[in-house]
Amino acid sequence: MNGLVIANRGIRTDSEGRVSLNDCHHAAGGEPRHRPSRWLANAQTQALIAEVETAGNPAVWASEGRNGGTFAAQQLVIAYAAWIDPKFHLQVVNTFLASKRAPDKNPVSDLKAALSDPAVLRTLLLEQADARLELERRVQELVPRVDAIERLTSTGASLSLTAAAKALHVKPHAFMTWLATIGWTYRAGGFGDWQAIQKRIDTGYLTHVMVEVGRTGGSQLKAQVKVTPKGLTKLAELLQTPNAPALAA
Repeated sequence: MNGLVIANRGIRTDSEGRVSLNDCHHAAGGEPRHRPSRWLANAQTQALIAEVETAGNPAVWASEGRNGGTFAAQQLVIAYAAWIDPKFHLQVVNTFLASKRAPDKNPVSDLKAALSDPAVLRTLLLEQADARLELERRVQELVPRVDAIERLTSTGASLSLTAAAKALHVKPHAFMTWLATIGWTYRAGGFGDWQAIQKRIDTGYLTHVMVEVGRTGGSQLKAQVKVTPKGLTKLAELLQTPNAPALAA
């Protein structure tokens, strides 16, 4: 889905077809109370993300950098627009419907003509060579990380969110925010301790354990989210995808 325009503003999409919530926020007027982060913090939103998301293809993805932001599946963007106001909701729905009816802008004939041009072929070959070199470089960087994760998962122990972040060599705070963005955890009401999404518990990626916490005048038990060996392996895979955010410590 390319070339989306909502309320006379260009809306970016990523390589998986997810739509920029940040761009939608600006198109809707950019009011602070309508920030995507506030909507994503809702328990109802997290439940919706869990239903929409398919295995290995997060329905919400956050990336950093000049063209970064939070990108979401089309169903979630429609729900986000409805959360903002009915008028913007209708604009989004009409835009998506129009994009489904848009003609193919890259017909086969154009592709054949491009591939018959020696200059185009030379450029494609150079890009392919560069991509392979970059892939080999990334593999070499990831080998030590993969070895460390394999050692951890072989013990069968679950890790706290902070320990999991360290095992994955990412910044703990950014890691915890990312987990909420991809629909693994949430904070009730946007505050308090992190909680695991039930779907992630059911799939064996996360678990809750009771820990004793010292308080003034005594101690109390509270539930703590932990990442299972299966979950750690899955997160390592997600962090290696092309759209993975830059969370390196």
